[in-house]
Amino acid sequence: MFDRTTLLSPDLLPLTFGTQAINAFIVVIPVFIATIVLAILASGATGGYLFSLKSIAPKASKINPLEGFKRMFGTKALVELVKAVLKFSLVTGVLILMINLNLESLVQIGRMPLEPALQSAGDLIAKSALFVTLSLVVIAAIDVPWQKYEFNKRMKMTKQEVKDEYKDIEGRPEVKAQIRRRQGVSVKCLTNA
Repeated sequence: MFDRTTLLSPDLLPLTFGTQAINAFIVVIPVFIATIVLAILASGATGGYLFSLKSIAPKASKINPLEGFKRMFGTKALVELVKAVLKFSLVTGVLILMINLNLESLVQIGRMPLEPALQSAGDLIAKSALFVTLSLVVIAAIDVPWQKYEFNKRMKMTKQEVKDEYKDIEGRPEVKAQIRRRQGVSVKCLTNA
């Protein structure tokens, strides 16, 4: 904490500020670590982990301006923009609601002594963070199934693609007919011999 001697001697301010910053960083480290672990687990839970060096290889198609404009102004980009605006609106709405519900407490913090004010501010921040996190969970509960549905829809083959693949696996009908004719000729030759 800052006391009167620290405030009156400029030489002590950087040291005190550095010590307070380090203490604050030490308090926040577990939250950062938990966030990173949850982010890794959440990405694995939605579709598994996929490590590929091919994805970081440079591709000429990725720097093509026409393709970039198609990605920026296509229907998929519009849907993603709407989703992002809705997510932002939900989180902003939750924060505004928290401020409105706790407005009197926020005003009282300015009139409190330092330690109770910090305690009250910490409680308000923790409560707000909890409700924002819950809103993000709601977003994820809606968005993850939607992403899976979209992925499955993109992976489905059209009837023509199924026919083409069947032809590739089984062989073209013209080629199969020619093979049968040749096999028939060879069988006749063997029976005549």
